[in-house]
Amino acid sequence: MRAGTGPELTFRASDGQITGWAGTVLSGGGALTFLVHEHGVAALRGATGLALLALVIWANLIRPRIEISGHTITLVNPFAEITIPAEAVTRVSVRKFVTLNVEARRYAGVSIGHSTRSLVRGEADRARGLHLDPDRPPVVENYAAYVQERLEQVVDAAHAEALGEPAAVTRSWALLPCAGAAVLTVALVVVALI
Repeated sequence: MRAGTGPELTFRASDGQITGWAGTVLSGGGALTFLVHEHGVAALRGATGLALLALVIWANLIRPRIEISGHTITLVNPFAEITIPAEAVTRVSVRKFVTLNVEARRYAGVSIGHSTRSLVRGEADRARGLHLDPDRPPVVENYAAYVQERLEQVVDAAHAEALGEPAAVTRSWALLPCAGAAVLTVALVVVALI
């Protein structure tokens, strides 16, 4: 990641945190229960299936976030991370998810978005009237609009300080969720065939 002078911010997912933690804990606990109280192939099948379910719930509901380090924005999605220099961003949009446009490409972050209900009613557009004063803490009525406003501030600051060509956008696979899902899927197929 390129060092910058901007804020260090992390925006967690706007919904699903409680459901995500509950599902992860219950699935993980179920996997442990299978291993402790059952014996044989049935225990392995149940534990492997529930462990895979716990990993998928964690990856989809708890892991996604947006990180800002200096003038670098990282969209942390369930199984991949996209690192984007803020000075390369031409447009920030938040609808069902965050979209950052870089030249002709669009990069999506699934962690934050408006609900379908608020989009249909037009509440998301009304929330865009929010302007942040750096001397006062914001009054947040709409988290997605707040995140969009902060992203736009970072992008504007990066554009103002830009010198030369911005760094390239990088996409990398998330090792823990991808490797864990691959290993547990293979294990599930193997124990299913036993």
